[in-house]
Amino acid sequence: MGALQPLHLLLLLGLILLIFGPRRLVATGRALGQSWRALVAGWRQGQSAGPALLARPCPRCGQWSTESARYCTACGAALPS
Repeated sequence: MGALQPLHLLLLLGLILLIFGPRRLVATGRALGQSWRALVAGWRQGQSAGPALLARPCPRCGQWSTESARYCTACGAALPS
């Protein structure tokens, strides 16, 4: 016998609907969908940027800079190429 059978899932869904109401469930679903789309868009943007997002630390202060930076933004020291 499984832990959750289809009847259990229907009862759980009905209980959640009773507690929160249909409006809040719709708003929560919409917010979750928007969050998911933003997460996927950010992930795709990071994938397309590729090596430009790689970072390296400054040898003098340890502040992380992008791979394409020539000077540290914190202390102004020249970064090794």
